[in-house]
Amino acid sequence: MFPVKTNPAATSLMLGLTVLLCGCTGVQVTKTNTEKIYFSHSMPSLKLPSSPAGQDSLPEAEEHAAVSFTSPELVIYFDNDSDRVRPADLERLQSFVIMFPLNQQPLFLITGHTDSNHSDTYNIRLSERRSQSTQTAMLGMGVPITQTTLRALGESSPASDNTTLQGRQENRRVTVRAIISK
Repeated sequence: MFPVKTNPAATSLMLGLTVLLCGCTGVQVTKTNTEKIYFSHSMPSLKLPSSPAGQDSLPEAEEHAAVSFTSPELVIYFDNDSDRVRPADLERLQSFVIMFPLNQQPLFLITGHTDSNHSDTYNIRLSERRSQSTQTAMLGMGVPITQTTLRALGESSPASDNTTLQGRQENRRVTVRAIISK
């Protein structure tokens, strides 16, 4: 046998792509401020909710498992045309991550956003880079890559009005949602 050398950056990238491709497929908000998320892959550590028949229950033939969860969320902001997490936001991110015990890490849904500057294609790529840089920071804080999933929404979900400087700043963000099963 020959020794095999691996590139840690390539391995991390491949794991990230695997999580991205196999991750969350949809989110549904319910009336009680509890959400359901549908996973396209098996997650045995999450408990399936029990609901009376006819109340937001899924048909027997549904292929995806529904999971009831609460979701603490952190929003971090970025400079114009940047994917670098600001030092102050790194501290806030670390405080958010350490709220959860190491043996009970939630799934972190990391969603990148942009303002409306540039083209749709450019903004999707920028929001991907923002999500990835946030994920990289979290991995450095000890969060396992298997507990993160990425989304990139570009400018499609603005938090504020893109016609003002303040509004554009509020749209240049990443939300980190901790999905905690009940």
